[in-house]
Amino acid sequence: MNPKLSLNFNHLQHFLAIADQGSLRAAAVALGLSQPAVSKSLRALEAALGAPLIARNARGATLTPFGDLLYSRARLIGNELERVSDEIQQLAGHRQGHVALGASAIPSLLLIPEAVARFRARHKGVRLDLLGGMPSVLLSSLLDGSLDFIVGPRPAQQLPEQIATEPLIQFPSALVVRRGHALERAHSIKDFLDAEWVLSSAAAHAESALHRVFARAGLPSARIALRVESLWAAVSFVSKTEYVGLFPRYPGPDFMFDRISYVDVPELEIIDSYEIFLRREVPLSTAATHLVADIKLQARRARERSAGPGGGRKA
Repeated sequence: MNPKLSLNFNHLQHFLAIADQGSLRAAAVALGLSQPAVSKSLRALEAALGAPLIARNARGATLTPFGDLLYSRARLIGNELERVSDEIQQLAGHRQGHVALGASAIPSLLLIPEAVARFRARHKGVRLDLLGGMPSVLLSSLLDGSLDFIVGPRPAQQLPEQIATEPLIQFPSALVVRRGHALERAHSIKDFLDAEWVLSSAAAHAESALHRVFARAGLPSARIALRVESLWAAVSFVSKTEYVGLFPRYPGPDFMFDRISYVDVPELEIIDSYEIFLRREVPLSTAATHLVADIKLQARRARERSAGPGGGRKA
């Protein structure tokens, strides 16, 4: 570490505001400061680091390569200081804390609502923020400390070394059609040769797994008519059209699935594993630890329901 380097945290906050807002003027408004004050703060930070961080142009302000390098570190520092402040205030009895989690559609629908209700019964003052999305999209927010943890399927790409995972639950995916569909009573994947599929990114590996099933049966590739980001959209398309889809076989009733039927096709055995994503060697706050425990409890109960008599939804 350079012994002469002296960084002012306010300067880092002002730098982050410029990067987020896209101009010094907008950053000054967001910070409630004058533009000259923000400009002076930026110059002081650049002088301390010995490198230009912001390039001004006709469209506003953009990060230089040095600014890009600083941005993620500064964001992490800011989030960690905010988290430490929250925990100290909570310990002192002045504040109840804050937990920010990310989750993909399936756990958001099937696990997290009951877990949050149980958590809130014991921690009424804790503020919760839930950001929806797949882990591949949310990992950057976990790495910079914006999120405490993520719940979702493991992405296909290799995880950053700073990320650790804990297994949570496995959900089997099943073929679904609208109630009254001509293929509602089908028993073989070959019956779906001419079917058109709608797939959701919420089903982690649905498309590649589906093509493998068709290939093993000696069939041409499945006809994917539509890909959607939202599980809700996929359910809507299947329930109102002739499209077929792949949804989790959820152990229990839910209003989303009232208008669809699961079709038992022996060749179609697709299992999606869901995990909890954490920053390696970064401890969770007490509140976040308790929420993770409640989510794990809900997952265990879901597994028990699925394994019990009549577990899983039937057509």
